[in-house]
Amino acid sequence: MTSTQSILIAAMTVLLLSIVILRDRLERSISRVYNTRQKSGVRDYILEEMRDAVLVLDDENKIVDHNQAALNLFSSGSMELAGRKFDELGFEWVKDLTFRSDEITSSKEVKLGEGENERVYEVQTMNFEKGSPLTFLKTLIIKDMTVHRRARTYWETQLRRYSEYLKGVIAERTKQLKEAERLAAIGELAAMVGHDIRNPLTAISGACYYLRKRSSLGADDRSREMLEFIEGNVEYSNKIVSDLLEYSRDLKLNKTPVVIKELLEDSLSSIEIPRNVQIINEVDEEEVEIDGHHMKRVFINMLKNAFDAMPEGGTLTLTSGRSPQGIKVSFADTGVGIPDEIMEEIWKPLFTTKAKGMGFGLAICRRIVKGHGGELYVVSQLGKGTIFTVSLPFFPMSPSEQVLDGSMLSGSLTIIEKADDLNLDLF
Repeated sequence: MTSTQSILIAAMTVLLLSIVILRDRLERSISRVYNTRQKSGVRDYILEEMRDAVLVLDDENKIVDHNQAALNLFSSGSMELAGRKFDELGFEWVKDLTFRSDEITSSKEVKLGEGENERVYEVQTMNFEKGSPLTFLKTLIIKDMTVHRRARTYWETQLRRYSEYLKGVIAERTKQLKEAERLAAIGELAAMVGHDIRNPLTAISGACYYLRKRSSLGADDRSREMLEFIEGNVEYSNKIVSDLLEYSRDLKLNKTPVVIKELLEDSLSSIEIPRNVQIINEVDEEEVEIDGHHMKRVFINMLKNAFDAMPEGGTLTLTSGRSPQGIKVSFADTGVGIPDEIMEEIWKPLFTTKAKGMGFGLAICRRIVKGHGGELYVVSQLGKGTIFTVSLPFFPMSPSEQVLDGSMLSGSLTIIEKADDLNLDLF
């Protein structure tokens, strides 16, 4: 082999090696370009699919780049944003934004519109760190927080309401506990009174009977008058003991169909009606399922209270009416009325404004009515009269509710402020 051939072979070898190296570099370059474009495409896709508006601003606050959400927010998709100054977009809140170069990130809340059209946005600004080739750029991310804020406001409102409700429940339970303790004390007192006072009352009553028999022939008027006085007070004392015992016992109801008008007429015939009081009975022939014995006591108490409120005479109007829940029976007198300051006190046991009495009448009536699942209302005006209304449901309570224990005694009481609330036009 000549020297010329050797030179040619060496040159071709070098050429082939150069071609291989160039091809390898070219393939690497193509791969890098492809990967870069692929990554860029993924970024662009993610950016365009974001619901948050994204804008890139230069050091003159000109918009360099943005996504579709930003275009929809600032121009409804009909105007190009690139090249425009951000603070010239026509939104007032834009002017309030400040871009501090010493902060990497900052955020601010802005509101657009009013009332139902109000929108709440959170604007986050991000600056590139010093030394970055993109230091002159800043990025804005605008997130619509309207639904989130409305939800938070809604739940905060609900939480406040529930908190107030719980406070009311706690106050009511505390009140019931105090009332239960008070009733327990009354129950202990009733047991003691029933044993320690009724026995002497029985003895006094028997002694009066003996003296009346022995002195029936020769007793003078004064002696007979004193015996009657003793017997009357024994009977009154015995009634106080009975009321006290009844109030402290469990209330058991035996419900049967009862015509309200007939029960009211029976109640009227059981008591003495003052001659100077006129009775107007406008009660309908309504039938409800109640305990007639206990409800008769309620009606008698309502009637007697009305008579006591009209010492100079007057008119007692008895009416009834239907409601979606049941029937209402009203006792409207033209008496002296009840002062506002004692309106809530009249329902408490042991409270009375009468010279004689222990203050159990209305407390027992309220207990009986509530035991039927009903309510007892009162509205009064000084000098014009008072209306007591007994509201009873049409349908009986379940058997488990037939026994009313002490915890029921402290249930809520509804006091009507105006006669209009009862749809009564009696004053």
